[in-house]
Amino acid sequence: MLLRFLLTRSVVSIHTQDTGYCGEIFKKVGLKYQPIHFSAIPIGAYGSKSERWFHKISHMNPDEAVKCHKDIGSKKSMGVHWGTFQLTAEPLFEPPIKLNEAKKQQGVEDDDFFVLNHGETKCFRP
Repeated sequence: MLLRFLLTRSVVSIHTQDTGYCGEIFKKVGLKYQPIHFSAIPIGAYGSKSERWFHKISHMNPDEAVKCHKDIGSKKSMGVHWGTFQLTAEPLFEPPIKLNEAKKQQGVEDDDFFVLNHGETKCFRP
């Protein structure tokens, strides 16, 4: 697991990088550093069913990414680590579709956990 934090006087940001889902650890991080204003959470390279056993320790699937968002209590999250290189067997542009399904199932608003199109920028204030 690799976590990076940006801590300032007014903003806490976290990038979970190449990290599998670690529910209890994510909950502890959320409690310790709350409020977490922004998170970059990987949603891709989780692999097909036959590959999942290998990739799950280092890559969350979209369902786990939404759980991570909720566990750490992030106000806003951005899905990263998808759509650039074909690293595993899931379709290259599947992760945002699966993320939208997971957000609906887990009751997370679209604006609270989003993905950017390639080349897109987004500004927000904590």
